Amino acid sequence: MSKSVGSGHIAGLVLGAGAVALLVGVSLVNVQNHDDAQVRAEQSASPSPNTPSESPTPFASPEGDDEEVDSALERIEDGGTVRIGMPQREPYSLDLESAPRGFFPELADEVFTELGAGEIELVERSLAHSPDHINTDDLDILVIPNELHTACEDTQPGNPVTENLGSFLVEARTPQGIVDFSDFDDGDLITGISRSPGDAAHVEVDREQAVRAPIDEAPEMLAEGEIDGYAEESVRLRWWLSDQAEDEQLDNADSMETTDPFPRSPRSYSGFTFPTDEGDLRRAVNEVVDDMRADGRLAEIGEPWGFTHAELSPEAQTADEVCDLE
Repeated sequence: MSKSVGSGHIAGLVLGAGAVALLVGVSLVNVQNHDDAQVRAEQSASPSPNTPSESPTPFASPEGDDEEVDSALERIEDGGTVRIGMPQREPYSLDLESAPRGFFPELADEVFTELGAGEIELVERSLAHSPDHINTDDLDILVIPNELHTACEDTQPGNPVTENLGSFLVEARTPQGIVDFSDFDDGDLITGISRSPGDAAHVEVDREQAVRAPIDEAPEMLAEGEIDGYAEESVRLRWWLSDQAEDEQLDNADSMETTDPFPRSPRSYSGFTFPTDEGDLRRAVNEVVDDMRADGRLAEIGEPWGFTHAELSPEAQTADEVCDLE
């Protein structure tokens, strides 16, 4: 589902309220340069061999007076920059290195414009990264598009934003009438599954009934009778099928359809997670997202990217409920 972001949102365009400029992910901070600068700062701060050693004062000002460093929320509310790490995962976020778009880039624009940020910088972070690197990677927030509960040990997840529901890609008017994984209990049906370990964790069939394959191969496998359905996250299936049909990349798009979404087992959620010492920022973001859900703004952002009411109304309402999945 291809969607161009409206004026005032993404990739260096002038944003709406607060005139927030969103920096493109291609201008990612060079971690090595960051480390070198940190080393130089530490060297310059170290006492010379002829100087009596003193215990450094945290947050000391140049004049030597104690001065507290603003929290991330205070910096953002004062018009500062917010740095958000997010992975490339359609339709949650895509084109991060050129013209960022997707559900979470638009949501971040709305949330942090409301909080008063002067700049929003998106930094691409692979799904392979452990969430705990947010505590050492100079990020204010990290987006977790699925498996939000994996961030509970080392970071502070916010309340879930969406639920990752499951679905099947099937041939239209399929005689099997597949609804969910219970239809595979008799052992006669075969499903294709993603090669992603995270997605495969939610496949509820015996190993011999599952065939790993990229989604691009699913339509041909369905047409040839090699599989009876292809299991994936529902919003990703709908987005992929719509995008293929719109770009005319799929000859038999009209013969393909997705089944109604169903809860995955175990349940899975998306959302933001925060450094362990930024509880105020976490609470502020939770409040804005909750307000957006109540007044319909969350649906206005999510529905064009394929999110349904069920996905935008997760079963778990709080981070504590999500972390209980651990």
